[in-house]
Amino acid sequence: MDYWDVKLALNGGTSMNKVTRLAILRNKIKKHSSSKAHKTGFLFITKKKENVLSKQLEKSAFIKNESTTLVFRTAYYIAKCNRPFNDHFNLLKLQQLNGIKIGTTLHSRFSCTNIVDHISLKMKPKIVSNIVETEAKLSVLIDESTTISAVCGMVVYIKASISYDDPVFIFLDLVELVSQTAENIVNQLINCLKESGFNEDYLIHNWISFVSDGASVLLGKKNGVAKRLKDRYPLIFSLHCMNHRLELAVGNAV
Repeated sequence: MDYWDVKLALNGGTSMNKVTRLAILRNKIKKHSSSKAHKTGFLFITKKKENVLSKQLEKSAFIKNESTTLVFRTAYYIAKCNRPFNDHFNLLKLQQLNGIKIGTTLHSRFSCTNIVDHISLKMKPKIVSNIVETEAKLSVLIDESTTISAVCGMVVYIKASISYDDPVFIFLDLVELVSQTAENIVNQLINCLKESGFNEDYLIHNWISFVSDGASVLLGKKNGVAKRLKDRYPLIFSLHCMNHRLELAVGNAV
């Protein structure tokens, strides 16, 4: 292998005078410090030390999270105030007109539905846990319905006090019934309550009311759902839903 004899030479001009050559070199160094190439290189090194890219990504993620939070809060308002999901888009548009940055995604009513479902999955365990811990008295209201495809479902509502406030109605679950017998309805209702977080001990000491329509399978005195629940949870007092009674009265009057 051949080695090259390399020497660095400073171009100080052709003058034989050393002082002149040094003056030329100093002038070149001075010009370089103020040149565009030097400033650009210095800027690159400075920006690299500042981690500009990572900071920009963090800022972008923060802004996105902030806008998503605003959208979630809007969807929560719609659910809490029982507003139609179609209001979601219009409310977000109003906020944009007021100068609030809410991003460009999750603005449709379908997104609102998914957001409310997600929030409910997180809030439901907290609400049930609060009811159990405070030993609030519990009322359960159910209603059956059959879909167009002949699938029978049971809507389960509860009424209880949260954090010692006035009792409120809360939608708990929609249960698809395997059969419409009293025994099966009781089993699926109790399973629904326990899967939601209500334990057996709490139900025995705090479940005080059961409300439904007047169907014999539900309020039958000998083998109805209310009778079976009463045998298992002795504090329960069963009621015939007043709205269903009113419906029957109007039907008979007409």
